[in-house]
Formats: sequence, C-alpha cells, structure tokens
Amino acid sequence: ASDLWLYVLINSAALLIGQLVTWSALFADLGKIHFSFRAMKKHVAPMLLLSVIPCVSLLYTAVNKVILGNVAGATEVGYYNQAFKLYTICMGFVSALSTVIVPRMAMHFKKGDQAKFRQFVNFSIRYVSISTIPLTFGLIGIATTFVPLFLGAAFAPATHNVMLFAPCLFLAGVADILGLQILLITNQSKKYTLSIIIGSIVSFATNIFVVAAWGSEGTVFSFFIANLVIVALQLYFARKHYEFRYFLKIVAKYTFFSIIMLFAMLGIKYLLQGQSDILILVYQLITGVYVYLLCLFLSKDPLLFQILYRKVGWKHVKK
Repeated sequence: ASDLWLYVLINSAALLIGQLVTWSALFADLGKIHFSFRAMKKHVAPMLLLSVIPCVSLLYTAVNKVILGNVAGATEVGYYNQAFKLYTICMGFVSALSTVIVPRMAMHFKKGDQAKFRQFVNFSIRYVSISTIPLTFGLIGIATTFVPLFLGAAFAPATHNVMLFAPCLFLAGVADILGLQILLITNQSKKYTLSIIIGSIVSFATNIFVVAAWGSEGTVFSFFIANLVIVALQLYFARKHYEFRYFLKIVAKYTFFSIIMLFAMLGIKYLLQGQSDILILVYQLITGVYVYLLCLFLSKDPLLFQILYRKVGWKHVKK
C-alpha cells in the first residue's frame, strides 16, 4: 500500500511520455495547424456520443463484477478476473485489424468508391473469421491444460470461464467490422452507440438472473450474451453495406475447419495422457496449427494463397 503512489506515478509517466512522443510526431507531419472553434462545433456532439461507448462498456463490466463479488464472493471474482485477463490479451490481436484498415476504408467511402469499400469489408470478414474462429476453438481445446499450468491448480475452476470467453473473441472481431468499419464510417454512430447500450442493459439483466446459480460462469455468460446481442443488432443496422450470405458462407467454412482442428487437439491430449502438462500443451498447439493450415491449403483458401504469393514468392500460388 505504501508503494501505491509509485505504481501510479510509473504508469502515469509512461502514458504521458507515450502521448508526448505520439503527438510531437503528429504535429511534425501536419505542420502549422489553424484552430477554429467555429469549425470544431460540428464535431463536439459526435465526439461526445462516441465517448459514451467506452464508458458504458466499462460501467457494465465493473457493475457485473461488483454484483458477482457481493453474491458469490471474492474467490469467484478471482476466477473471473484471471479468465478476463486472458481474453484481454487475445483481444489485442483481434482489434489490430481495425486500427490499420479503418483510415483506408474511410477514405474510399468519402470518395464514393463503394466497390472498393465493400472489397475491404469482405476482406475484413474473411480475415477476422480465418483468425478468430480457430483462436476461439483453440482456446477451448487447450483450456483444461493451459489454465492449471499457467495460473496454478487453485484457478482450475476458471477453465470454464476461459471457454465461455473464447467465443467472445470472434463476436468482438465481427463487432469491430460492423461497428468501427461500417457504422462509424458510414455516419451511423447513433446506431452503433444504441447497439452498445442495449447490449450493456441485456448483460446487466442477465447477470442479475444467473450469477447466484452460476457464479463467475454466470457473469461470463452475461458478457457473452451482451456481445451476441450487439453483433445481432449491428448485423441488422449495417445490412446495406455487406452481403449476409457471404458472411454466413465464410463463417461456416472456417468454423468447420476449426472443429476439425479442435478434435485433433483433443485427440492428441487423449493420446498423451500421463505426460507432463507442458508437453501436452506444446503438442496440442503444434497439432492445432498444422491441422488448420492443412485444411486451408487443401481448400485452396484465397487469403492463405495470397500470403504465400506475396511473402514467400511461391510461383504455384495464384493471386
């Protein structure tokens, strides 16, 4: 407790330095900037509307955690927190695409190039599906080995929480496409905000009903339901800017491959019964990656072949 001020100082200073470096580089590229309060007025309302989104998301997550602690106790909160940390780590990988692709999509939409805009949307759907669906099934496959090994045997009950969080990775990736890459760029920020608020309300209500019976698993389940509701609403709101049949086709394809991968990973675990957990985990990961890539290769997946053509220079691979 006596070192709390030092902890806060280190984190705050690191954040401040990072922002100073970022903004100094930005101003160097932009050159002289002319500020006009009159021109800024039209941007205030949209910015305030968008600022509601992270606040609401943080609020319902925090409130659900408080409810969990009051109803089920601190131990269940610990199980939830550890699983949520793993989810947060994986989310950094999931959200990276939007950070890179949104500016280019916004440029094409502003120019009125709908064909190019839809091309980016289709690419995002395929990229998110090819990466997050196997990640979801992979986490489910290694959870019973990974959680006790890296978090300790005391956190073994958090295994089910990790499994419940896993599908949220795919849902969050889809929400990034529909929300950030479509609704915001196409000036539908109100619909984007509405979907987040409704999802938060549903999550809170669900948690109230299930937390007493299911404990931390109930809180994770309410988080999953919130993401499901958000994606369902955004699928409807953004329907004019993507092809739903294409979306289902892509999701079904990579789900099928990921299920094959999951069975292979579980089969390896069964064959290696009695071996050390770290050995089982390594073999599960190697098997999962190999089987999934093999499925992509045999199906002549265009995204995999595009990567092989551009990065490896394999002449037998078509663009």
